[in-house]
Amino acid sequence: MYIMQHNQLQHTGLAVQIVNDERLALLTDTVKISIKLTQAALLKRALNTVHISSLILLTHKSESLELHRIILDSQLGSTEKTILLGYIDQNIEIIDEAL
Repeated sequence: MYIMQHNQLQHTGLAVQIVNDERLALLTDTVKISIKLTQAALLKRALNTVHISSLILLTHKSESLELHRIILDSQLGSTEKTILLGYIDQNIEIIDEAL
């Protein structure tokens, strides 16, 4: 009986870890994509290949702020949150400098 309960708790713990890992991977990928989109827009603006308006940059900033909120509300560990928030904050600073 004890062994069955112990095994069930182990499986539950593994399931929780898998969900947390998937959540972290999803948020990490989303942050990476957001940064790449911002960098592409800023590069186009710097090279004057395409007109990138301030409105587009403000849209990128709004999306970054939304990601910031999502990460703060997530159930990630404090280290993961700190790292992802650092990337997002840096992205927001770059947008602010371009504006």
